[in-house]
Amino acid sequence: MSGRFDLNALQTIFSEVLTNTTQVFMGIELLPCAAPAPDADISGLLILIGEQPIVIRIAVSSAAAGHFVSLMTGIAETELSEALVSDGIAELTNIVSGRAKAIINADSARYRLTPPAIIEGNSHRLLFKSRTAGFCQNYRSSDGRFGLTFELIYV
Repeated sequence: MSGRFDLNALQTIFSEVLTNTTQVFMGIELLPCAAPAPDADISGLLILIGEQPIVIRIAVSSAAAGHFVSLMTGIAETELSEALVSDGIAELTNIVSGRAKAIINADSARYRLTPPAIIEGNSHRLLFKSRTAGFCQNYRSSDGRFGLTFELIYV
């Protein structure tokens, strides 16, 4: 891609990669929904660095994080430490972003990803002083038990 990313194309790529990744790694189907975003207690984020930097964020409640990481690791939710849950959400963010980057940039040289970071705190939000464009989609697991917010933000 030359110049700025095509936001519509990015939305499609990341949405497809996110839903495919949760299906493959967790065995659950995520469905887009119009419901309000669940409270974010844990956010995994990283930045796609290139011609137009983009923040990539996956935000979930503590309960959803434990459920998702349990499905990823096979460890019972009751046996997961807070550190392992945080690391699991960081890894989910890293997997989704890395798979999308491979599609966006087949030669992997033009754009790079920062290492994933975690933000924790009850009902936190991520705010920028200015935002040129962005995409935010809420998802629910097919069983309706848990939600997830996925966000792309031009910075």
